[in-house]
This record gives sequence, C-alpha cells and structure tokens, in this order.
Amino acid sequence: MPGPVGASHAARMPDQNAPARATVFTTRQLLLTASGEVDATIAAEIGTLADHNLGPEIDILVVDLTAVTALDDRAAAALINLADHLRAAGLPTEFRAPATTHPALAEAAAQGRLRMSFRD
Repeated sequence: MPGPVGASHAARMPDQNAPARATVFTTRQLLLTASGEVDATIAAEIGTLADHNLGPEIDILVVDLTAVTALDDRAAAALINLADHLRAAGLPTEFRAPATTHPALAEAAAQGRLRMSFRD
C-alpha cells in the first residue's frame, strides 16, 4: 500500500484503524497521530513510536491529536513528559489538538513547555 504523498519512509506502519501511527515526511518531520479515546496505554504507544522513528533526519516531531475524542489525565501527563524530554534533547515538538482536548496541554503550552496549535 503506498504511503502518503511526500512520505520518505515509515519504520512501522500499523493497521490504518490503529489508534496511533507514525509517518515520516520528506519535510523532515515525524508526524504521530492519535484518534478516539487516548489513555495512558495509547500515550505510551505514541512515545514508543517516537523512540523507534526519531533520528538525525528528523527536525521536528508533530503530535496530531485533532481526531482525539477524549484524553485522560495520565495520557496528558505522558504526552507533556514526552515533550519535556524531547525539548531537553533539542528536538522541537508541536502538538495539534482541539482547544478542548485537555486543560493540562493548554497549561503546559502557556508555560512554554510545549508548542501547541489548537484546531477546531
């Protein structure tokens, strides 16, 4: 099955119905997407996908949560910790989410802990 237009490679492409997946674009961004209800298990999967797909060819990690319908407290904390870890390592991370995804994400963005773009 062909990848998205502009895709250079994907180290792991799970089933299209999986709650989280990774796609690496030639723009040197790693795009991680999640959908549906995201709990700590799914947040951990996002962290694992990041670990397995990040490398020197990646300039930015984008976590797209625009299709998430619910994000629990532990998942929000795990995603913020991921952003903290990557920021400390010098890799910019951007989160895309509806403004209502989770107040902890908005608070972390206001504190400058992560870059957030809200989409509705």
